[in-house]
Formats: sequence, C-alpha cells, structure tokens
Amino acid sequence: MSRRRRKLRRVGRPLSAKPLGGDCRELIVTHKERQERAIRAAVAVANRLGMTSVTPVILKDSNHTSIHLVPFPVVARVVAPRVGQDPSTALSAELSVAEHLARAGAPIVAPTIDVPPGPHLEANETMTLWQFVAHCPAEESDGPVAAEGLREIHSALGSYLGRLPSFEVALDACRRLLQEETALPALATPDKHFLLTEHDRLRRLLGAAAMAPVAIHGDPHLGNVLMTPRGPRWTDWESVCLGPLEWDLACLPESTLAIVPAVNTELLAVLRDLRSVCVAVWCWAEPDRASEKRQAAEYHLRRLRERSRAAASPAAQRRAVGPLQET
Repeated sequence: MSRRRRKLRRVGRPLSAKPLGGDCRELIVTHKERQERAIRAAVAVANRLGMTSVTPVILKDSNHTSIHLVPFPVVARVVAPRVGQDPSTALSAELSVAEHLARAGAPIVAPTIDVPPGPHLEANETMTLWQFVAHCPAEESDGPVAAEGLREIHSALGSYLGRLPSFEVALDACRRLLQEETALPALATPDKHFLLTEHDRLRRLLGAAAMAPVAIHGDPHLGNVLMTPRGPRWTDWESVCLGPLEWDLACLPESTLAIVPAVNTELLAVLRDLRSVCVAVWCWAEPDRASEKRQAAEYHLRRLRERSRAAASPAAQRRAVGPLQET
C-alpha cells in the first residue's frame, strides 16, 4: 500500500533542542558558519514546499546537520558536501531503504509524508526530510531494547530488493585514507602507520573467517537511536549494506549480545577491532567538526593501542592460537 501525502499541519507548540525530560541534554555544536549555511538552505527548501515562517532548531550536528523546522513535524537532514561526489544518488538510495522499512512497520524514524522527502538541493547543500518525533538520545542502558528493534530491522531488510554494497566497500575506503600521504593531517604519522598495520592484520583474519552476508544497517551505534514514548526508533540508512550480522553487533554494547542468537564471538571480536580502526580513521579525518568527533577519534586509537600492547604480552603469546588468530 502506498504511503499517501497528508495535509501539512503545524505542531501544536514550538519545540526546541532543550531537554524533553529525564537525562536528555542539549547537544553542544560547533562550526557556526557551516551550521548557518545548513540552516539557510533548510529554510529555503521549507519555504519552497509551503512551510513558511519556520524557526529552525538544530537537533544534532555531527556527520550531518539535523534541523527541526518548527512548528512543522519535519526534520531536514543536511548532508555535508563532498568534493567529487554527487550526494543525490546516495540520498535517494537511503530514502528507498527507509521507505521500505516504514512500509514494513519497522521501528524507524520514517521519511516525511507531508511533503516530498527529497533529495532537495539548495545553494550547494543537499538534504532529505524526515518525520519529527519527540525523543531523548539513547544511553548505554537502552542497548538491549535498541537491539530488539534492530532485530526487527534486520528482518525487514531481508525483503529489500534494491542493490546494496558489501560492507567491505567502507573498509576499503578506510584503507585508502590511511594510505594517502596527505590525508588525515591531524593524525600523527606513527599513529597512522599503526592503524594501517592493524587494519591489514584484521583484514587478513577476516579473510579467513566464515561469514554469511545479509542486509544490515551498517552503522547501528546508539547515536543513531532515538528513544521515544513508543520505544526506540532507528535512524541513518546511508550505510546499509550486505555483511555479517556481527558487523552491526560490533557497534553495540556487550549487554546486547543475548538478544541476537548464534553470534560468532570470534568473528565479533575481530569486527569490533576493525570497527574501532574505521571509526578512528573517519573521526581523525574531521576531528574538529564536532566535539564528539575528536573524543571518539582519541578513544578508539587509545583502545586499539591498549589491545595491541595486551596482545603482545608474554601471557597472551602463550595462549593457544584460535581459528581466527594469525599463525
């Protein structure tokens, strides 16, 4: 059944990025000029679609900028422009996945049905439009219930007929950044070499592993979950791909593992470390875009260094070599 456009209505009262209750906190954002460009573009698109006199409220500013177009129940997700890339194709694919999941009744934040969801282009800024839902950010304690929702999403993705890339496409892109001499200028050269060495070591282990690729979210960390009165709602479909379930689970806290049966714990351990390499690289690429970027970059680099030192200890070297360990 097709999803029909509704007559656009205004939300009963203006909403802001202030706490909605509990432990919800206003997100601290950076890069004022970039934000202002995103806001101007979102307001222009809103006006073009008949949403006039909006008050833009930034809900999140990290990889992309999410702007609630108060008083309407619509959020503009403005994508950062990238040299040499046309974001419209990727955003159209993301909307296709999200619309499929919405039709399947999966627990997601759906594209808006009040106006065309996009992609929309305005002044070199590209965006998609999504339904606004009142929410709090997910905390680690929300991991199990978020994982339950992710199981529903995996089930719904199983019937998606569109083409999806392999999860290894993102791994290859990560390695290219590490190899490129002028890339990652904020990352110290020894750290860059260390991450490249770890990446290659882990890819060798991955190549020896038995995997069963299925359609997965691709980037289901808890920052992509909104906790609503109706339960968790997942967002961000730009990384949907074909890969092992363990690649998704590598994003989630250990407490969620009981939710997903038949987890290959050895594969999961390798993919957790490989995920750390990728997050470190992606965050070091733009460490000052948002405060949490630098924090994540430093955390994952430190985590990998500590694990490398622990693995090199005499006690660790005396352990038996397992099926996913190098010999």
